[in-house]
Amino acid sequence: MTKRRNIYIFLIYSRRKREKTEAPEGESSAPEASGTDWPTKPVTLVVPASAGGDTDMNARIFAKYLGEELGQTVVISNISGISVAFEELKNAANDGYTVGVYHPGFFVSSQLGTIDVSWEDFETGSVYAIDNQSAWFVSKDAPYQTLDELAAASKEGPIGFATEVGSMSHLTELLFMDLVPGSQINIVDAGGSAEKITALMSGQLDLMFNQVGLVKDYLENGDFVCIGVMSEERSKANPDIPTFKEQGYDMVFDKPYWTFFPAGTDQAIVDKMCEATEAVCANPDYAAELLETMQTVPGNMTHDETVEYLAGIDAMYAEILGGVNG
Repeated sequence: MTKRRNIYIFLIYSRRKREKTEAPEGESSAPEASGTDWPTKPVTLVVPASAGGDTDMNARIFAKYLGEELGQTVVISNISGISVAFEELKNAANDGYTVGVYHPGFFVSSQLGTIDVSWEDFETGSVYAIDNQSAWFVSKDAPYQTLDELAAASKEGPIGFATEVGSMSHLTELLFMDLVPGSQINIVDAGGSAEKITALMSGQLDLMFNQVGLVKDYLENGDFVCIGVMSEERSKANPDIPTFKEQGYDMVFDKPYWTFFPAGTDQAIVDKMCEATEAVCANPDYAAELLETMQTVPGNMTHDETVEYLAGIDAMYAEILGGVNG
């Protein structure tokens, strides 16, 4: 893939942009409320994932603080199976009371054709959380404890990789195999985060993609080893975990979570949701709970910044997939 290094310039740029938009502690950067009386009843956040995973848990923390800003209860509705979830979201009433939340797996699924909708088929809201702790894990007894050891082993025989087909984790496997010619990483559609953890713990599979925040207990008790995190630099919360990049594998993936609405939703409603989201992200209690629970950070983006950011990630993923499959 000749343009691989240039692909990541966007993520570096967008991270600097986020830093500039962060509000001082205790000070909201949200603008005045939009001209609409929405919401006048509870709002449902549809999570295209089962309960207990990173998508669900980040959404639940967000919903808690969003409800305070909107003055209404915010309900979480989990729908397993992204094709089912997105079809339901696409056909939902565009009255602002059904809101989707997801992450860049949306782009991968759309580009691979595992779902027949695009993020552009919806009205984009804004980013409410970002996880830069996407990582690969092996068991404590695995014969490979570093990326170099894994790369060497994968050339000798297939490595069973616990992932979700058509997801962001799927994309990381494709890129790794492109970076390591001759590697054999077999994708196994293991299910959500809990199912992947079970598959690795039981020895059914050899390698797992997951978020550090979801498996921190397994790291602390020594059951799992994190062989690399896909961030620009090591996390202050996990300084002992090396990055892919420092080990010579140019793989950097932020994982933003954002809101979106059925097409045709009144822009005033979208704007008010974005204003409320900005206020949530400026709340130091929200930031503290995200970090403690999930090791994620607030989004701190306006609607326009979110659209620009997501368009860049979508284009980046398309380039990666085109280079791998081309």
